Amino acid sequence: MIRNRLLRAKVFERDQGICAECGRFDPKWQHDHVLALWCGGKDTLENAQTLCRHCHLQKTTGETPVRAKSDRIRDRHALMQKRRSFR
Repeated sequence: MIRNRLLRAKVFERDQGICAECGRFDPKWQHDHVLALWCGGKDTLENAQTLCRHCHLQKTTGETPVRAKSDRIRDRHALMQKRRSFR
């Protein structure tokens, strides 16, 4: 699923499929957010970059444990708020 087709087209126009990390061209380039949306990043051209499949996989693999921990903390906080509201 493509989240924002217009933004993706602008990213391609700007970067021409050249990876921002390794500088290689990838015909199956991937649109990436410099600061992830789940981490408060915006869906804007300034926060968008082109990554090759290899670099995108490396970035995503590195972010997964951090995202999992932040999800657990958020869920724990929501549960505590819910318990406090019943008092």
